Amino acid sequence: MTLPKAPVKILALIVVLAISGCAAPVSMTTIARSTHQPIAVVLDSVQVIGVASIRSALTPGSELGGHYDGLLHIRKETYFAQGVISDAMESAYKRTVEEELRTAGYPTPKSAGTSVFGEEADESWKAQFLVGGTITQAHLDTYAPLAGNKTEASCTVRWEVLDRRSRQVVYTATTSGSALSPGVNADALSGALRSSFREVLADPHLVAAVSSRSVTPPTGAEHATKITITPVDAAVTPLNTEDLVRITAPCVVAIRSSRGHGSGLALDPAGIILTSYHVVEGDAALSVMLYDGSERNAQVIAVAAESDVAILKVEGAIDGCGGLSLRLDSGADVGEDVIAVGAPLSLALSHTVSKGIVSALRSVEGRHLIQTDVAVNPGNSGGPLIDSRGRVIGIVSMKLSASGIEGLGFAIPIGEALTALGVTVQTPQSNAR
Repeated sequence: MTLPKAPVKILALIVVLAISGCAAPVSMTTIARSTHQPIAVVLDSVQVIGVASIRSALTPGSELGGHYDGLLHIRKETYFAQGVISDAMESAYKRTVEEELRTAGYPTPKSAGTSVFGEEADESWKAQFLVGGTITQAHLDTYAPLAGNKTEASCTVRWEVLDRRSRQVVYTATTSGSALSPGVNADALSGALRSSFREVLADPHLVAAVSSRSVTPPTGAEHATKITITPVDAAVTPLNTEDLVRITAPCVVAIRSSRGHGSGLALDPAGIILTSYHVVEGDAALSVMLYDGSERNAQVIAVAAESDVAILKVEGAIDGCGGLSLRLDSGADVGEDVIAVGAPLSLALSHTVSKGIVSALRSVEGRHLIQTDVAVNPGNSGGPLIDSRGRVIGIVSMKLSASGIEGLGFAIPIGEALTALGVTVQTPQSNAR
């Protein structure tokens, strides 16, 4: 919203914060009573659902309401739409939706910054479904103490739910909500959105759309494409770092997606690429940068979203890649040396090598993870973790970071990644090194 010059600076500040980015708790806000109650679901009966984004479709400059003062409720200021929602305000809206989902019993991914220990882990890949909202109408009135000392807000939101596997919108609804909060503040804004979303949660069609029984297979279903690979034999004795890089680097690729970039590993020279699902999510076709700097087009041919892994097929053979050995057993020994190869932070840093050890073997929510102190940064996701004999032991999946700690890297054991994708591994072929 755009405000004319306010005679009271504090009032102007409160309204600007309310519209541009700050949302306070709504504990004192009165939300309009719904004609329907949200449907409480059984945890195991629905898939994990996350929150994508909340956007505004309001026409910039359109009138939204105003500020009133005096016993006669004389309008002193007029509020106008800006047409965009600030990042801070969108984050507050998303937290509101997440709270309502959890209250209704829906499993939701962990939000960054919610841990009491300060770690931030991106768990968005766990969500099979994503809900998003577009605000199509809104109204905001504020009242000074003599006019009632309150804030009233209402909004109409178009809600959509996306099935990430099929990449199809499986649910749409347009609902309205309103809220009243004491004083002149931002509480009513989040309250109105909360009221609108509760109407969605009361719709049995939403429950049916995200039910475990209604899961739609991904485009080119997960295991519809039969994939068979033949790895090479591992080195008999440990190799020095230079030899590990010489063998591994030509088989590592950088992947350019619509949302950024990541890394990947050629499972064979024919162009079968293993990477993280969250790197390619939402893109059927991508661009892959090879070790020699050339780029190839690639298609997603298999995904296992719940394991955060996917497979691409690039056009043509991958020159210089002689194939890699795969360590398909338990995956790693704590304390052993490992290296990671990937494209941290930028595509310009593709094929960066970092070295460390296996720090621990973890089990998180039924998933086995290899913890390592190898430097892992955005863009490393999907790249390989290699042991001293040149064997791939895992695929880099995530990183935890917090103030005061260096950072913890995690990888999915290669055997579990391939099993989740239905990949058949044949007897290794001899490849003298």
